[in-house]
Amino acid sequence: MSILLPYPCSLRDIDICIVLSNALDNAIQSVKSLGAGIEKYIRVSGRNQGDFLMMEIENSFHGKGAFKKGTGLSNVKKVAEKYGGAMSIETQENVFVLHVLLIIPQHPESSAQQIG
Repeated sequence: MSILLPYPCSLRDIDICIVLSNALDNAIQSVKSLGAGIEKYIRVSGRNQGDFLMMEIENSFHGKGAFKKGTGLSNVKKVAEKYGGAMSIETQENVFVLHVLLIIPQHPESSAQQIG
């Protein structure tokens, strides 16, 4: 896991928690349900690019059939929209990727703070 956040950061702590806790809970449940023979992993990354914070949570999952968008992903989407951003989901075979984009204006005196 590696996420760089600007300091000071205009994101509320609770909003960061909502995104990460829901995304990680979904990823953990998905990985726990996998049978033998499928690689089990979860990767979390995030980076600043200008006024944007881009987070990506990737995990292995059972790629057959559709997944259910539940309350957790709905909450993540609400946080993304609160910050003028977006959430998207990408699936390929046995890979699930959640992309979360947040717009957070930079302050000239800010420096990056690493979490992870």
